[in-house]
Amino acid sequence: MALRWQTAWVTGASSGIGRALVVQLAGQGVTVAGSARNAEALGELTASAPEGRILPVPLDVTDLGAVSAAGPRCARPRRRACDRRPAPAAC
Repeated sequence: MALRWQTAWVTGASSGIGRALVVQLAGQGVTVAGSARNAEALGELTASAPEGRILPVPLDVTDLGAVSAAGPRCARPRRRACDRRPAPAAC
């Protein structure tokens, strides 16, 4: 499955399986919004990836208001991925 130029939102991104998934997806060209309560660990994860590939979104997923507010930001985290795509007329 071609994942390049797609966007994913991964919760639990600061450690364990969530972090491993973020690294794997970012390595395949996916722009990843990574969420977790540990903002410092998210910052470290973001710094370890190619620029613009990971968007850190610190939040507690048990806070429905925070999740609702983060949704639109995570759905289209950056247009930079669109800017890197070869010759897209719609961007």
